[in-house]
Amino acid sequence: SGSETIEKVLRHRAGYPGATGASTTLYNVEDRGDPNVRLGEAGSNAELERQYLIKWLGWSHLHNTWESENSLKACNAKGLKKIDNYMKRLREIEEW
Repeated sequence: SGSETIEKVLRHRAGYPGATGASTTLYNVEDRGDPNVRLGEAGSNAELERQYLIKWLGWSHLHNTWESENSLKACNAKGLKKIDNYMKRLREIEEW
């Protein structure tokens, strides 16, 4: 089926829509700059969305990408439940 599986949600950020996927891997950011920073500097007035740093199953941390719920659904990622669990843990920490 070619869809990737979320192994772990590492952290989250408020990011610009479109600053997700392959362009956000470590090597692409080092090579071409962070698309999230570029969009900010370009004065993007897009509303920020919650994005998650995803560790993909079967790939090294070098290939981690920032993803939004929309970008994950668009690429048919498996393991979306991990996003829910991550958010639940965050809320529990905040309530504690």
